[in-house]
This record gives sequence, structure tokens and C-alpha cells, in this order.
Amino acid sequence: MKSENQKEIPKHVHHPYYDMGINGSLDGDKANEIIEEIVQILRSKNITVYIAKRLLNDTISSIDKEAILDKML
Repeated sequence: MKSENQKEIPKHVHHPYYDMGINGSLDGDKANEIIEEIVQILRSKNITVYIAKRLLNDTISSIDKEAILDKML
């Protein structure tokens, strides 16, 4: 049973885990926690849905660029 202060984390992901190859895997519950933290930050900053999507797209682009740069170094 959860106390009043503990809130059930919504299910955002569709898989019980994500295989990361030789780096192991990411548990679906942990993925839900990460997504919920991001959503809470966006809510706390009063970000509109439109801007949130743009920020998340920019974040994805940045992650891709970093991964490419890491492979090149």
C-alpha cells in the first residue's frame, strides 16, 4: 500500500525492459521514473505542449550528436 505522499508512477513505456546490448538493459519501471521526472520538470516550468515537444526534439538531436561525436573520438 502506498502512503499519501507516495504517488503511483504512471506507465509511459510499452515494454517491461529495454535491451541496451553489451551495456545491459533498462528496466521498464526505471524508464517510467525517468519520463515522469522529465514531465514534472516541464510542468514546474509551465512549459506549453508545443514548446515541450520542441525541447524534447532538441534533446534527442543533442543526444544523437553526442553519440556520433563519441564514436568519432
